Amino acid sequence: MDIMMMILTGVAVIAKVIIAMEEGIIPATLHVNKPHPEIPGLLDGHLKVVTHNTEWDGGYVGITSFGLGGTNVHTILHSNNTRKPQPHPAACTTRLFTHAAQTEEGLSHVLATMREHSHNVPMQALLQESSQMSLETHPYRGYTLLNSTDVVDQINVSLCLLLHVLILSIAQDLYLPWHVHQICIQLREERL
Repeated sequence: MDIMMMILTGVAVIAKVIIAMEEGIIPATLHVNKPHPEIPGLLDGHLKVVTHNTEWDGGYVGITSFGLGGTNVHTILHSNNTRKPQPHPAACTTRLFTHAAQTEEGLSHVLATMREHSHNVPMQALLQESSQMSLETHPYRGYTLLNSTDVVDQINVSLCLLLHVLILSIAQDLYLPWHVHQICIQLREERL
């Protein structure tokens, strides 16, 4: 296992603990059918493996990671005891949400997800930053209305940009990114 995989494994454990703290649920341990016979604490009941999702009021969590190369990391995390903030004043009002993506499917998925979580104003603010991404990397632009009784979605692709990229790539014999190539094929088929 290379060093990057060890780092990512540790980050995944920390992320799992933080999510458990935020949700107030200790997730079940997978693939545990019976206690290990060489761990007396499990056999006599002093220790218990969590085999189903368990409600949790928070507290301290110890994380230990033993690496193959002798890299051992130990840390203690504590749950945030402050109360969750009050809902944003605009959480229930009708709002415009804009987003940019590399593919039409990706954009449709984000718009649908945002409609499902329409009261989550911080999520909207985070995702809406994609609107500032370059047209070259995120040619699909769209919007939807949140908290509206009408489902209003609009998805557009930047045609001027695609034609510009296509002309440049042909003229300079450049590699055309896969998603841009697929969009050009789709547009050509629609025009025929």
